[in-house]
Amino acid sequence: MPWKEITMMEEKISFITKMFRAEIPFKHLCKEFGISEKTGYKWRARALDGATRALTEKSRRPLKTPEKFSDQVKAEMLKMKEAHPTWGPKKIRIIYANGHKDRPVPSIGWIRNIFVLFGKVKPRKLKIDSSLYAGPTVLTEPENPNDVWTVDFKGHWISSGEKCLPLTVRDLFGKFHLEVKLMQYASSDAVRAEFEHLFKEYGLPNVIRSDNGPPFAAPRSPYGFSKLNVWFMSLGIRVERIKKGKPTQNGSHERMHRDISQKIQHCVGGGILATQKALDEWAHEYNYIRPHETLNMKTPAEVYCKSQRKYIADAEFQYPDNFITRHVDPQGRIGFRMYQYVLSTAFGGYTLGLQPTPNEHEFIVWLNINPLFILDTKICATRKFETDKMS
Repeated sequence: MPWKEITMMEEKISFITKMFRAEIPFKHLCKEFGISEKTGYKWRARALDGATRALTEKSRRPLKTPEKFSDQVKAEMLKMKEAHPTWGPKKIRIIYANGHKDRPVPSIGWIRNIFVLFGKVKPRKLKIDSSLYAGPTVLTEPENPNDVWTVDFKGHWISSGEKCLPLTVRDLFGKFHLEVKLMQYASSDAVRAEFEHLFKEYGLPNVIRSDNGPPFAAPRSPYGFSKLNVWFMSLGIRVERIKKGKPTQNGSHERMHRDISQKIQHCVGGGILATQKALDEWAHEYNYIRPHETLNMKTPAEVYCKSQRKYIADAEFQYPDNFITRHVDPQGRIGFRMYQYVLSTAFGGYTLGLQPTPNEHEFIVWLNINPLFILDTKICATRKFETDKMS
């Protein structure tokens, strides 16, 4: 049985009051009031926005009620579209109005919607900014452990007829080697599985920095978005990529690879098992025994600590109330303003947030806390969004 409005209002006020007292975890508070966490976060956001009146239920009634038109009108529109495939809703509406001056004329949006519904309008193919790189032009300087993790594949070598391909992950601030693992494959799925182990063990970093090679980037994808870095972003991690041909921007990671080349590569026989054992011993010495000059002669293990940001698989994230949300289908498409836009299959299955801008036809497209690019619906194009210029 639905609550009466005044009862619902009292429940919301009680919920917000208990939330600010922080007497019990937020998850348990939502359970006590019989609401989902998503609803709880919505109430909290409205309370933080302003006054109690912000908690009142917003009308779900459409701002405009579209006029209904008969199937005959739909058929006439579709017939004209088939006869003139290149004509848009504006032209067809004028032709229809001139021939039916005694009848109501459908809106341009209504006609476009009919064309989309019956497959008469193809998805808009976005014009992508020519720049491959969509991330910040200024790389993050870490001030604490887990501010920046760097990741890369070291070039492979052969030991006793077996291919050795190390995946290396390192905390930039504390110089701590999080992972030096010989991989069978350099695929997105294989690397994701390793990072899931790392996130469970060490928590989440704020930034992951890589080069522009796969699987950390996809050269043929808009702005280089790959399934792996999109997954990072969905977890609330910012992705940074060094400029192409500038390995010095990841210099300390490259020096670590040089140490592996000098002490392990071609120096250990016995194949993968023996090489992995040698890498583990080398990493343990580096982390726990060898003092580091840039750490005031401390070891990385003395400086590094685990992240307070816990890894939660498939965690939901909320966009601000003024954002327009769109779910990306497996083909990398979203529907918006009567059109379909083809983004990238890397975003398939995720929900994006479209932030309105002062220009009514431009929207900043976000994935969790990460701004991706600016979508211009007027010219059907995207352009790079510089995250380092964010206010």
